[in-house]
Amino acid sequence: LVHRIAVYVPGTVTVCRPAAQVQQAWTDQLLAAFGTLFGGSTAIHVLGTWIGVDGLPVREPVNIVYSYCTDDHLSGTAQTVILALARRMAVEMGQECVALEVDGSLYLVQP
Repeated sequence: LVHRIAVYVPGTVTVCRPAAQVQQAWTDQLLAAFGTLFGGSTAIHVLGTWIGVDGLPVREPVNIVYSYCTDDHLSGTAQTVILALARRMAVEMGQECVALEVDGSLYLVQP
């Protein structure tokens, strides 16, 4: 399996309010979607920091949902589905953006 695709699930809503239940719901939804699209998926829990648009640091728990896949799995359809989920998550969680990683390149998906 030559490709890795991942979505970073924030642990907050509207940047600074903790939201463990919302994070877990999105993690479960992405695990299911990745499993269906790529044949399996994994989630890991990490701690992340980043600088918000106000210039202040934000520190939060993050779940990273990822899969490894083949060229055939990483078709335009699968990428479109994952991008749409990431964008919807950003909207519903009130995020400035969420991270989508493909083969080591990070894309910031805005609502």
